[in-house]
Amino acid sequence: IYDISTNPEDPNLVLDVVGPSNNDYYYHRDYKTYGDYLYIVNEMTGIDAGMQVIDLSPLPDGPPIKRNTYSGVTQSHNLWISQNGYAYIEHYYGDNIHIVDVNNPLNVIYESTFGNLGENCHDVYTQGSLAYVSEGYSNQYGIYDISNLSDINRLATIDCIGYAHNAWLNDSGTHLITTEETAGETIKIWDITDLDNINLDGEYLGENNLAHNVHVLNDLVYISHYTTGI
Repeated sequence: IYDISTNPEDPNLVLDVVGPSNNDYYYHRDYKTYGDYLYIVNEMTGIDAGMQVIDLSPLPDGPPIKRNTYSGVTQSHNLWISQNGYAYIEHYYGDNIHIVDVNNPLNVIYESTFGNLGENCHDVYTQGSLAYVSEGYSNQYGIYDISNLSDINRLATIDCIGYAHNAWLNDSGTHLITTEETAGETIKIWDITDLDNINLDGEYLGENNLAHNVHVLNDLVYISHYTTGI
């Protein structure tokens, strides 16, 4: 964690969060902030495995404080935190999604899980009462009703040819944009206004033919394409 307020070109290190670092050549991590807290998940094994919790509230006058790590899931590739304070943690190797309540960061509480054990979930994103899960080698995207965390149901499935890597909504919630992280497979824009009749409205692919992630803001799609940039 760096302080960039004085000189962004030469930032000051204020906290180095030590965590697991074994058995993953690429050191996959994911992190999100919610309120005054930072939450970190890792695919690696080793010390302090789990979802690490960092209190950012002392900033800028004091250093962040490392709090207790949530160990209900020790390895994860992806993390999402909803607007109402629930963290959706993708299990390592994607067997399902693990949900915890982080409204009290000092006492993270397990809520539920969803997703069949056979599904290879890579990425999860929620908006309102729906979760959009990119299910990796299952070659599909699942749309789930999460209005009741004790009774989560799949509402629709979008099939793809490649590896279902990530998905993001447009601002109005009418279209889901997906990537497959597979050479030659396009970024796809799906009309999801009727979950019983989902249609492909558009496609795009950068010049290197391998899309990674998409995010959407103000009707613009921001796409990472590895070697061809953003």
